[in-house]
Parts: sequence; structure tokens; C-alpha cells
Amino acid sequence: MNFFSVTSLPSAVMAFIAFLILYLLLSKYAFGPLYRVMEQREARTKEQLDSADRLREEMQRLEADRKAVLQAAVENANDAVRHTIRESMAQAEQVIKEAKEESNRHVEEALAELEAEKRRAMEAIQGETQDLSSRIVKKLIPERIH
Repeated sequence: MNFFSVTSLPSAVMAFIAFLILYLLLSKYAFGPLYRVMEQREARTKEQLDSADRLREEMQRLEADRKAVLQAAVENANDAVRHTIRESMAQAEQVIKEAKEESNRHVEEALAELEAEKRRAMEAIQGETQDLSSRIVKKLIPERIH
């Protein structure tokens, strides 16, 4: 069998023309739409991947923002606690100072009162001593004069 014989040439040309027509028809009606569908699918997949990347980046940014806000809230809470502790300590020191001053004032008042009582007692004792002395003297002097 000789494939390149003169009798087989027209059938080869016919087969080639038929193949060419079939290729053109398939290109126009089958391959073209199929390629477009594949390109659309590829574009949609690329768009979805890009969207997923953007969403991942947005999620990472939001996570970083969340951490920053949380850290700021913790720092604010710690500052508030420290401020409250400082204020409480200052108030406690003020209360202690006022209590000491009040205590010292009471002690000074008590000491002054004790001193006044001591003075009154000494004056009373001195008065009684003088009274007793004068009674003794009066009793002794009339007896000696006689």
C-alpha cells in the first residue's frame, strides 16, 4: 500500500479539506466557547484567590487592631488601678495624719486638763495645809500662852 500514490492524493486532499473544515467548525462552535468558559473559570478562580488574599490581609489587620485595642484597654485599666491605688494611699495617709493630729490634740487637751487638775489639787492641798497649819498654830498658841 502506497500512501502517496496518485489515486490516493485526491482522497488525501479531501480528507485534509474535511479535517480543515471540521477544525474550523469545531474552533468556532466548540473550542472557542470551551476556551472562553475555561478563561472565565480561570479569571473567576484568580479573582476568588485575590479576594481570599485581600480578606486574609484584612483579617490580619483587624487582628492587629484588636490586639492593639485590647492592649490599650489593659493599659488603661492598669493606669486606672494604679491611679485608684495612689488616690487610696493618699486618702489613707490623710486619714492617718488627721487621726494622729486628732490624737495629739486629745493628748494635749488631756495633759492640759491633768495639769489644771494638778494645779487645782496643789492649790487645794496648799489651802488645806495653810488651814491646818493655822488651826494647829491656834491650838498650840493658846495653850502656851496660858
